[in-house]
Amino acid sequence: MTARAGGLVADRRRAARAALLLVAALAPGCGSPLVVPRDEALPPLDAGARLVRLTPTGPVPAEVTLAPGDWLVFVAERPDAPLAVVFAGRPAREPDDLAGFAADADEVFTPTPLTPGATAALRCRAPGEFTAQVHAPDGSAAALRVVVAPPD
Repeated sequence: MTARAGGLVADRRRAARAALLLVAALAPGCGSPLVVPRDEALPPLDAGARLVRLTPTGPVPAEVTLAPGDWLVFVAERPDAPLAVVFAGRPAREPDDLAGFAADADEVFTPTPLTPGATAALRCRAPGEFTAQVHAPDGSAAALRVVVAPPD
């Protein structure tokens, strides 16, 4: 990594920490959940990985088609707020298929909001159509549609 690229990474981390501190300072007064910072270590991703950018206008792309076993990688690019991703249904089923996500009987979700610049990923093994909502602290939500094709 060049010195310039290293400096840009450090600047992004400082900005993410500053945003986190602001949210943490405001959270006790407004009943918001605690935001926990993390640099999620993503698993090795193969050519089947797809990237979804979580931007101020919503997820880009808003619809993704995957083959079973492909990774779906999320990058939080909204600089003004942490974001939570909640899937109705379980496109990922095993703990090893979740990096920055958790699962219960009904949903797959980010257990803490993704701060600006944070990443999370899940390996989608279950065929079907899944919808996710990307939630911001102001109550707004944007939809994401994920289609996992049936195995050949």
